[in-house]
Amino acid sequence: LAEADVEARRLNSLAQGLADVNSQLRRATPGSSTAAALADERDRLLANLSGIVGIDVRFDARGQARVRIPDSGGALLVEAGSVRSARVVPGPAGLELRIGPQGADELAPVTGGVIAGLSAARAAIGQVQARLDGLAARVGADFNAAHMAGVDLDGEDGGALFRTVAPRVTAAAGNARDARVSAALADGAVLLPSELRFDGSDWTLSNGNGSVSGALPLTLDGLT
Repeated sequence: LAEADVEARRLNSLAQGLADVNSQLRRATPGSSTAAALADERDRLLANLSGIVGIDVRFDARGQARVRIPDSGGALLVEAGSVRSARVVPGPAGLELRIGPQGADELAPVTGGVIAGLSAARAAIGQVQARLDGLAARVGADFNAAHMAGVDLDGEDGGALFRTVAPRVTAAAGNARDARVSAALADGAVLLPSELRFDGSDWTLSNGNGSVSGALPLTLDGLT
């Protein structure tokens, strides 16, 4: 995520630079050496932008560039001398790029560039971590079951060998409200990485096995 934040800052810096060049192009005399130099700088900035994220570029009669992410129907990043801020937040598929002020921003699908690569890497790491967590939980549960089915040297019932972990709730970085959520795990249940989302009317709790939706509280595979 730290690398993605660096790329988002680069994206914002380049976008601001492009907006500044657009403003100068609007005032430059068409066909002049000044206009030509500004067009070269505009193209350099656009090339650097496209290396960070997939973009759609359209030019007006003065040579000003309008940039949307990732295509002509995507979120507007730069138009004439105006620029909207971009930020990267964790998402269900790795990383999400949000354009506009927090709380009133829009999702810009990441289809290319460095941020797309970082998103894919984050998703792959998350999948590996989820499998390792699931394996560790199953091993711990199996060992505990075996110990608790026996007796110790004093003839007392065996206890758990491993202490099971409690679910930890972490808010998404892109949240604009202040909801607070708690979680509990049923005895013997295996803790799986899970996600809770709200669509404005219903909550959905999901993991790699499935999902349930409705009003809270929700329970899925022993996680409430």
